[in-house]
Amino acid sequence: RVQRTGWVLRQVNAPESVADHMYRMSVLSLLADTSSGLNKEKCVKMSLVHDVAESIEYEDQSSAEARFVKDIDKFEMVLQAYEYEQLEEKP
Repeated sequence: RVQRTGWVLRQVNAPESVADHMYRMSVLSLLADTSSGLNKEKCVKMSLVHDVAESIEYEDQSSAEARFVKDIDKFEMVLQAYEYEQLEEKP
């Protein structure tokens, strides 16, 4: 139920929760291309917990999966911003 602070500060009506964000990232992680050597299961798990404690494995960007999940985190934020702009008809 905890709303994401960035959206609250920008006065977005009914912003996503931290849990919504992590779940959406985990679904996006299911799209990981395993032929690139990424461990999809690791990406999903990392996505589900990355905001809980910003785990060392994730923050250090020491694995291909951590870098992929960090990119998913940024992508999800941009996608969410676009959706809010469309819903609220303002930048």
